[in-house]
Amino acid sequence: DVNGWDFEGNDNDLSSQVGHGTQTAGVLGARTNDGTGIASLAGGYGATPGCSMIAAKVGTFGPITSLVDDAILYAMDEGARVINMSLGINTSSAVDAALEAAHAAGVVLVVASGNSGGQTVFYPASHPRTIAVGASDHTDSVASFSTGGAALDLVAPGTSIRTTSFFGGYSN
Repeated sequence: DVNGWDFEGNDNDLSSQVGHGTQTAGVLGARTNDGTGIASLAGGYGATPGCSMIAAKVGTFGPITSLVDDAILYAMDEGARVINMSLGINTSSAVDAALEAAHAAGVVLVVASGNSGGQTVFYPASHPRTIAVGASDHTDSVASFSTGGAALDLVAPGTSIRTTSFFGGYSN
């Protein structure tokens, strides 16, 4: 799938009013050593291909819980080996079932822990089949805004990250 899917609009128009997905995708999938923009974790190196990405939009201004399970199953059906979710939603038995199905299919589920600064990891990062990821700051400490606690599995740089911008170009 080269276009992705908007589960709220029921079409492949992935335009956004927020741009958070564009920023996250840049951190994960920008090509390294191509003389343009930024380098990322899994975007490939020069002419060597990197990861393929599938976009799944589950809300225009924020995630809609009832759409997240559909997006997980969609990505799994499209062959995703890793599903990254930078969102927090209400607990849902349908999302639980989708997470279990994806995990059983061998999909790695990576979820942001939350941005409350509290000690209770948000759902679905709190689900036992996910890897809950928080943000670290320039001192390699958990960032003040990052949600932590016992369910936090790891932290990765999350402040002053140069990435792709929803408005074009690059931003922090």
